[in-house]
Amino acid sequence: MANPSRTKQLIEVFQQRDGGSVLACKRVREPEEYERYGIVAGESLSDQLLKVSQIVEKPGIIGAPSDLASVSGYLFTPDIFKFVEQAARRLEPGQELMIQTAIQAMIDNKLPVYAVEIKNGTYHDTGNKLDYLKTVVDSLYSTRS
Repeated sequence: MANPSRTKQLIEVFQQRDGGSVLACKRVREPEEYERYGIVAGESLSDQLLKVSQIVEKPGIIGAPSDLASVSGYLFTPDIFKFVEQAARRLEPGQELMIQTAIQAMIDNKLPVYAVEIKNGTYHDTGNKLDYLKTVVDSLYSTRS
């Protein structure tokens, strides 16, 4: 949850940059977080905005190119579909399709991808049971306000 909403913040970056895909991000603080998220790196355009040159899925603290984590909020241009299809065709049987592969392919093909650190937001990793419960409680609370 964020104020203004995460979606609104992504749209604002998209409009300010005249297009390009935008990733919602947060700063990681704990060492184990580097093993839960895709970590981005790139050219700093402001305190909270990067033009992404690299995204590495769950690199661990040693392999992380920065402390800015992509947290599953995206505003993609339609270009993403071509790169997802290409990534899917290269999968071995049983391999998981990772969106980060398609994002990196977009970057490698010179398509602009930006990462924005979401302001005034709270992020809970719903892959973690405690964070999932926090999400449910926060959602219930926010609907009553």
